[in-house]
Amino acid sequence: MNVDKSQLLVSCLLLGLVYPLNIVHEFGHAFVCALYNQNYNIVFSWLGRSYSSCLGDDFNRTFFGLAGGLLVMVCLTAILLIPYFRNNTGSRISLYALLITASVNSVVEGFFFEYYNENIITVQTILLGILLISFSVLWTSYLRQQKTH
Repeated sequence: MNVDKSQLLVSCLLLGLVYPLNIVHEFGHAFVCALYNQNYNIVFSWLGRSYSSCLGDDFNRTFFGLAGGLLVMVCLTAILLIPYFRNNTGSRISLYALLITASVNSVVEGFFFEYYNENIITVQTILLGILLISFSVLWTSYLRQQKTH
């Protein structure tokens, strides 16, 4: 069975979107602060921890936590609407893996806000594991389907 190496390359490269999507994630949090008329602070870091914070207490913490991952999911869905990405198996696999990870991140950060922030290294490690496992499972499933055809 031959795997189209260009699709695999595109797929691996698209996993790199996890870094710029971090910016989108933080803007999702800031958006909630703005909705609640709260000032906010955003700190971006390539090697450290990026974060957003509302500079007040009058906002919904659950909505704040959910918003980062939800905005990432909206962006990834919009990318999937572009025919090139939608029709390229490698692109779809990476974008789906990123979507799965963003949805888990959104739920954990939204509903377990304190735990998320107190255990950020553990949570981020688990999320990275989810990304890599999703990516591997999706590629394995695709390759098995190709093998049977």
